[in-house]
Amino acid sequence: MSDSFSTQLTTALRTLVGMTRLKSGPEDLPASLPLLVAIIVLATILDLVALAIMPLPGGANTALLLTIGIGTTLLWYGAILRLAGRPERFLQTLTAVFGIQIILAPALVFTGWFYLTYQPDPTLRVPATFMRTLVEIWALVLLARILRSATGWHMILCVGLAIANELLTLLLLSGLLPQASPPAVIS
Repeated sequence: MSDSFSTQLTTALRTLVGMTRLKSGPEDLPASLPLLVAIIVLATILDLVALAIMPLPGGANTALLLTIGIGTTLLWYGAILRLAGRPERFLQTLTAVFGIQIILAPALVFTGWFYLTYQPDPTLRVPATFMRTLVEIWALVLLARILRSATGWHMILCVGLAIANELLTLLLLSGLLPQASPPAVIS
C-alpha cells in the first residue's frame, strides 16, 4: 500500500467517524475507486468476523450471501444516484455507505450478539431489544443522511429509500437461507 493511499484511507476513516457524529458527510470523502474497494473489503472482513460470532443457519453459503448484499447495495444506490441526476457521487456515496458499517461494526456486532443471546431471557429481552433497536435506528439515520447529501432529496424520502434497500437485501438473502423444518406433529 502506497503512502498516499494509506494517508487517504486514514483520512477517510477519520471522516467516517465524523459522519457518525454528524460532523461531516460523504462529500468530504475523496471520489476514489481504490478507496471504495478497500472500504468494501474491510467491511466484508468485519462481516465475516460477525458471522463467526453469530453464525448463519447451517448450509448457508456465506460468500454468496455477502456478494448479494454488496451487489444489492451497489446497484440500489447507483440507481438512486442516476435517478437523482448525480451519478458522479457514486464513489463518495458508496464509500460512505460501506464505511459507516465499518465504524458502527463494534456496536452492531455487540448488540446483535447480545440480542441473539439474551432476547429469549425474559429479564434481558427488553434491554437486548432496546440496545439493538437504538443502534439500528442510528445506522438508518446515517444512511438517510448520506442519501440526502448525495441526492438533495427530502429526509423522509431518504429514510424510506434506506429502509427499502435493507428490505430488498433481506428478501433476497432470506430466499437463500435454508428454511427451518416445521416442528413434528405428534398424534
